[in-house]
Amino acid sequence: MHKIVGYMGAIRIISALLDVIALMYFALYMYWILSVLDMDNHPLSVLFIKINPMTIGTYFIGISMILHLIAFRNSVGRCIICIPYILSIIVSLIAVMGMTGWNDLIMYVPHIIIIIIAIAIIVKHKEKKKIL
Repeated sequence: MHKIVGYMGAIRIISALLDVIALMYFALYMYWILSVLDMDNHPLSVLFIKINPMTIGTYFIGISMILHLIAFRNSVGRCIICIPYILSIIVSLIAVMGMTGWNDLIMYVPHIIIIIIAIAIIVKHKEKKKIL
């Protein structure tokens, strides 16, 4: 952890950039899924075919969330980045309902790892706050 403190400025800049990208991706995805009537011919369809919102996109938002939790301790900022991740997981779970086998659930292993890391970071920050 002491090695990370020396790079905190760079981590915060990278985290802020990833947060903006993740939130834009999430906003575009919500627009695409809720407002676009002709998804086959819409320009965003090309993006969401290459960066699947159910897997790669949600993993990216989760990694951005972890980096945000490391870099910032602002409760509002944490909510702003955590809520899209949770909503993306819920949408992904709804999409999985039509899958047939247990092997289809393997795509949730990274989410479990991301959530465990996020909880560990939050608990560590709470313990550090109690000590100070």
